[in-house]
Amino acid sequence: MKTRRIFLIGLFIAVAGAGYWVARLNAVNSAANDEIADLKKKLASAQPEAPATPSPGQGQAGELAGGPAASGNEDDDAGPDKAMMAQMAKLMNTPAMRTMGAQVRKTMAEKNLNDFAASAGLTLTPEQHDAFIAALTKNDEARADLTTKLMDDSLSPDDKAAAEQQMKSLSDDTDAGLRQFFNNDDTYASYQTYTAQAGTRSEVNDLGNDLTSAGVPLDPGQSTAMVNLMYITNKNFKPTADLDFNPFSSKGASAVTDEQINAYVNEQQQLQQQLVNGAAQILSPQQLQVYSKKMASDLQDEIDQVTAMKAAASPPNGGK
Repeated sequence: MKTRRIFLIGLFIAVAGAGYWVARLNAVNSAANDEIADLKKKLASAQPEAPATPSPGQGQAGELAGGPAASGNEDDDAGPDKAMMAQMAKLMNTPAMRTMGAQVRKTMAEKNLNDFAASAGLTLTPEQHDAFIAALTKNDEARADLTTKLMDDSLSPDDKAAAEQQMKSLSDDTDAGLRQFFNNDDTYASYQTYTAQAGTRSEVNDLGNDLTSAGVPLDPGQSTAMVNLMYITNKNFKPTADLDFNPFSSKGASAVTDEQINAYVNEQQQLQQQLVNGAAQILSPQQLQVYSKKMASDLQDEIDQVTAMKAAASPPNGGK
């Protein structure tokens, strides 16, 4: 099933988990920890206030989805959004957080390279390993600067377009460095595909765990075939409905309509049927049954979460 990536929810979760990173940074820079703690307080004060009369079930989901009920004025969203994004940009731009981010990216790059090399039968010397990491991460600082810049809602359209073009130029430069490193178009293309399939491999790993628990484990050939099937099918599927919403908006999840939810479910069920049809050529009948149930359950979980957040963010009695 299509992996959902709601950018702003991801940012919210990053802030919610900042305590973990602060603990990790304790031994590195106590002054930076104090700065992050202060920014966390400012982030909290930047969030929209909760409704005076909480709706039934109001709680953590309601806090995530947003605060007061929509007044009908579209400008109501601007304040909380801009304040939160400005504080988030400041938080992510602290030296300690940038250092941590660089370390995380390097660790992920090394793991991805090692996994790809193993799958492609490549043997890299320590010098080649270091050269690859250098080529992959050389534009990280500039990319981080641009990412922070693009979080600024006060950017003019021209400045935003210029920053986006700079970001694309950095990506093109990184790709050129990787192509030069591999010195082989086929190997470079294989690496790009392997990287793009990272999310799909994670989904297949989850499926493999479920199948193992059910007593019908995947074999390596089936795993590879399922990754290819799910990646290509999702890539070619062109949905028109989504459930994206801004959790920092005063409307929050209440902005998601029932029509949006129904349209999204219908399209995802179509996608699931395509995946089932393809998987029938790869999986045994018992495995296919587990896979079908897993996709249906994952979709229902997603809808339940959005529905709960929508109910928590909506004013009681329809705002009357």
